[in-house]
Formats: sequence, C-alpha cells, structure tokens
Amino acid sequence: MDQKEFYAKKNKQVTISTRKIKIMNLMSDVLDKNQDVLDVGCGDGFLSLLMSFYCKSLTGCDLAPQEAATYKTIEIDLCKTSLVDKYDVVTCFDVLEHLADFDKGLENIKKALKPSGVLIVNHPEGVDKSQPIDNQIPVMDIIKKINMKLVKLEYYTFAGNEAYTFMAFI
Repeated sequence: MDQKEFYAKKNKQVTISTRKIKIMNLMSDVLDKNQDVLDVGCGDGFLSLLMSFYCKSLTGCDLAPQEAATYKTIEIDLCKTSLVDKYDVVTCFDVLEHLADFDKGLENIKKALKPSGVLIVNHPEGVDKSQPIDNQIPVMDIIKKINMKLVKLEYYTFAGNEAYTFMAFI
C-alpha cells in the first residue's frame, strides 16, 4: 500500500467515525436513561456501544452481530421473524435499503416498538458503491410506508458527496 492509498483509507475511516458522531448528536434529544433501545442492523456495534451509555438497556440485532460486553446482541433476520420484546426506541441506521423484503422487515421493526415508542431511521441518499444495496428507496416513500408521525427530519452530508437523511417518528 502506497502513501496515497494509506491516507485515502485513513480519511474514509475518519469520515465514517465522524458520521456516527453526527448521528449521536442528532439523537441527543431522543435518548434518555429510562429507555430500552433496540439497534437494528447493529453491525460492528460502534453506534450501539455509544448509545448504551445513554439508555437503560440496549439490544443490538443483526444477521451476524458482533459480540459485545456492554449490551445484549441477537442474531435475527427481521424480514422473516419478529421480536417478542418491545422497546422504547428502535434505531435503523443505514439498514432499510438492505432489507431483502422491505415491507415485512419494516412491519417487524415497527412491531418491536412499545405503543409510545420512537423509531429512528438514518437513510443514505443515492448509492454508496462500497456497500451492497438491495433496495433504492426514496426518503418520501419510506416516510409514507412507516406511516407514523414524523417529528424530526434532518439532511446532512459527509465527504462532499455522501448525503443522508435522519428521521424520527412517534
């Protein structure tokens, strides 16, 4: 690996971490110490770990979650199975576009919410060439399909060409 490749890779890693910190800032008025939180598509667990310090309990679920010492993880395909437990907050950070069955997955994600629960969605705009995308879903279609009251909507960009939409529903 030459110096240019090294710094290109290093800068991408910093961008990803900075984006996750931006997401946490957007969530600052949503999380509190009395909430049970489900992080759908927890992946490497970085955001789950951060959120676990700001809520009562955190559960991360993914097709292949990484083990975590500070929170519980569940291996599950929400396109095929629903969860029994209910949560105050359910997060989906860059997840909906990867669901093999969008409608069924979204239905099971919503079932995991308590009646007064909050659903948090972070969704990329356009195609991220580094990730396999199963569904290109326009944000307005997501808002319609979620069919809950939209209480927070914010657009943000990183690295000049990566655009995202952060949404909170009740």
